[in-house]
Amino acid sequence: MRPLAALLAVVLPLAPFVFYLDFSTFPEGFIIGLMALTLLMGFVAVIRRTRVGLAGLFSALVSAGLAMLGGGYVPYLAHVELGAFSASSAPLLGLSVSAALYGHYMGNVYEGASRLSGTLKKMNYESSDLRELDKMALWSAAIGAGVLLLSYGLYVILSTARVYAIGSSLLALAVFLVIYGIAMASVRRHVEGEGVEQNGRGNSRAFRKGAWNSVTYKGALRVVISCNWRHGDRGPIAGK
Repeated sequence: MRPLAALLAVVLPLAPFVFYLDFSTFPEGFIIGLMALTLLMGFVAVIRRTRVGLAGLFSALVSAGLAMLGGGYVPYLAHVELGAFSASSAPLLGLSVSAALYGHYMGNVYEGASRLSGTLKKMNYESSDLRELDKMALWSAAIGAGVLLLSYGLYVILSTARVYAIGSSLLALAVFLVIYGIAMASVRRHVEGEGVEQNGRGNSRAFRKGAWNSVTYKGALRVVISCNWRHGDRGPIAGK
């Protein structure tokens, strides 16, 4: 799963620039230069295993900046237009930017899993625990994809349903609050590590119960150390 996460973290940030090449009047050389820079950032980050998600974030921010320069008040007030794209293609731009942000997310998944894998090897964990780490990365990728699809579904509903103008914003706020509350309750439940079974595989069960919710190195490592305390083995890190 980690090689796939690294590949997505490098490839997906290129999606917004592909959009600008095909659906805008921005100079091709300028867009290709941004693509090369983003690709270089992704490869270097994967090799160094640090800031792997930076390429996706860079792509999303630059794409948003190009969208501002391509229409609206900025080119109107500055009397300068670097390029433009049609309003009918704006949803495609949104899809491409969301793909770049998912690449940013997958980069964080890859970085966190790689760091935690190195720590587990230093702590002499078994190969079964490392396989659980791959499952954690897979669950993290699935959760991110599910949230992305959910946002697409909400966009389609809010853009096609007949809602009064005063109610549309309130409906969007209500949907956000409900989803945010459910997500926070789920994260809190799993991070607390409820129901870790005492059957000789507590460390592996702990990954399924809680660690997969935290794709950060420190958060997942905290769960591992907590499991060692519960089983009477402080381990080389927790004992310091």
